[in-house]
Amino acid sequence: MTVLTGLDPWSHHVRDHNWALPSGIPLLSERLKSAGYDTAAVVPSATLREEFGFSRGFDFWSNGHYGHDVVTSPAMTGQALQWLSLRRAARDARPWFLWIHFWDPHYNYLPPSPYDQSFPSQWRPAPGTRFDMTELKNHEAPLRPQETAFLRTQYEGEILYTDRYLADLLDFVEQAWGGEKTLIVLVGDHGEAFQEHGWLTHTIRVHEEMIHVPLVLRWPGHLPGGARHEEPVSLASVTPTILEALGLESPAGAFDGAGLWHGARGGGAPSAAGALPIVSETIRGASLSALRDGSWKYILDMNACTGTLFDLAADPGEAHDLAAAEPERAAAMRSALLAFYRDNPRAAATKPEPMPEESDEDLELLRSLGYIGATTRDRFGDAVTFAGRTDPGNCR
Repeated sequence: MTVLTGLDPWSHHVRDHNWALPSGIPLLSERLKSAGYDTAAVVPSATLREEFGFSRGFDFWSNGHYGHDVVTSPAMTGQALQWLSLRRAARDARPWFLWIHFWDPHYNYLPPSPYDQSFPSQWRPAPGTRFDMTELKNHEAPLRPQETAFLRTQYEGEILYTDRYLADLLDFVEQAWGGEKTLIVLVGDHGEAFQEHGWLTHTIRVHEEMIHVPLVLRWPGHLPGGARHEEPVSLASVTPTILEALGLESPAGAFDGAGLWHGARGGGAPSAAGALPIVSETIRGASLSALRDGSWKYILDMNACTGTLFDLAADPGEAHDLAAAEPERAAAMRSALLAFYRDNPRAAATKPEPMPEESDEDLELLRSLGYIGATTRDRFGDAVTFAGRTDPGNCR
C-alpha cells in the first residue's frame, strides 16, 4: 500500500490485515485513471484483496488465490500478456498502467525443476523433506547452517524462475510498443532473511536483509542507462517518482516519499531523498521501527523502548550496536523517529477504516500464510506474545 499511495503505513493506516485504506487517500491507479490511463493489475489475492482498497482505480483487476506451495509466475504473466495483447489488437491509443505483483520469489522456496538445481548446494535434504516456513519463522534460529544455505539456493532458484517470465513480459512490451515509450519500474516489497540475525523470512524484524530491496527504473531515451545510486530511499518514493516521470503534478506535501525522477534523470544522486524521514516498521512478531540517516540506522523497540544504532557503511551486517558509543547520535535519531509518529499531521487527519468482517476461509488463508495468529519464540522455546502495535506513546 505504501508503494501505491506514496505514504508511510502510519499515514495510510493499512498496517495489518484488519484495516483498509481510508476512502480519501488515492492510489497511483486512481491518479493515472483520472489522467486518462487504462489501468490493470494482476496480483495474489491473499494479501492484496479488494477489501483492503487495492483494486480502486483499476479497469481490469485479476487476483488469483495463491498459496505458499503454488507456482504462479506462468499464470500471472499469461494474464498480463493477454490484457496487453487485447489492447494492442484493439489499437487502443490511450496510455496504460499495468501492475503485476509476482508471488513466486517467496517462501516456502519451491522452485520447479530444473531451477531447484540452478545454484550449487553442498547439502540437500532427503527426498520428501518439507520446510514449513510459516511455522519456522516464529522460532529463533530453528535451522542448521547447512539447511539455511540450502534454502537460500532455492530462493535464488525462485528468483531466476520468475525472471524468466518477467523476461517474456518485457520482451512483449518491447516488441509491441518499443522501450522508449514504456517506463519500467521494478521494486521489491520486502527482503528475505536466512538467520543472519537469528530469524527467517520477513515481517518480524527490520534488519537490512528483510527491508533492503531493489528499485530499478528503465526508460531508454529518458533515463541514462547504468546509473546506480547508493543513497537510501523509501518505498513511499515510488508513486511520486512515477508521477514526476509522466509529467503529472501533485500538490505539495502529498506524499511521505520524495520524488526521485529529476535527480535520476540528471545522472546525479536524487538529492531530495534525504528531505523526508525514511522509516521502516513491523508489528508482526515484534513492534519495531527503524530510521535511516545516511549510513546510520536506529532501531527502536516500541515494547521495551530500547534502541540500537548501526553504521551500515562500516557494519552492513548490523553486528555492532553503537548506541552506547554514540549516545548523542542515538538520542537524536530516537527523538526524530518518535517525532515522525507523534507529529504526523496526515495520520491525524485520516482515520483507519476497519475491514469488513472476514470469512472463515479468508482468515484461514491469512493464518496459513503466517500473517495472523503468530507468536514468536525465543531461543529457549518460551512463547513471547507482542502487543502488535507500533505505539510511540509507550516511549519517551
